[in-house]
Amino acid sequence: MTGRRLAACATALIVAAGCAACTTSQPQHSPPPHPGPAQASCAPAPAPARLLPVSLTSMAAAARTAARFTAAYTTWNWQQPPGQWLARLRPLATAQLARQLTHAAATPGSTRARQSATGTVTSEQVRMLAPGMIIITVQVRQVTTSPTGTTRAVTSLAITLVPHGRERWVVYDAEPASAGDAGGVPGAAP
Repeated sequence: MTGRRLAACATALIVAAGCAACTTSQPQHSPPPHPGPAQASCAPAPAPARLLPVSLTSMAAAARTAARFTAAYTTWNWQQPPGQWLARLRPLATAQLARQLTHAAATPGSTRARQSATGTVTSEQVRMLAPGMIIITVQVRQVTTSPTGTTRAVTSLAITLVPHGRERWVVYDAEPASAGDAGGVPGAAP
């Protein structure tokens, strides 16, 4: 077996999590039924992108939506009514999540007295990828100002997205990544 063929088989094993088609025709200690040395064969591995349940374009669209939602979710100004904050989030969220956000914004005590915050997304990482759902962990740096000073914090949110039309995704859920969604099909019984 040549070095190139061995490298190709090793790559196929890594990328495709095993190459079941890679076999040796006969063990080295028994004589082959045909004259000549034993040869290995390896079926070509599919391109990694073909193994995914969604296209790379669709996954990139989901990541952009997760980042936009997280930045909008972690940015507010106490001088603006909650409706302005909600207006930035609604186009990015499912109707169910938009209702939950509206309810939370209208709850007494939910307003941040004399505080303003700006969230900046610093990274995204796919946590789970399944047909009909992607969970992306988004890290955000948030700077909050208040009469008592300025604080800086880095947090991570687990953003669950579901498809909405062709190559478009909306946020189904957002939770701290440490307590965030670990998967499951939205709407399914636990």
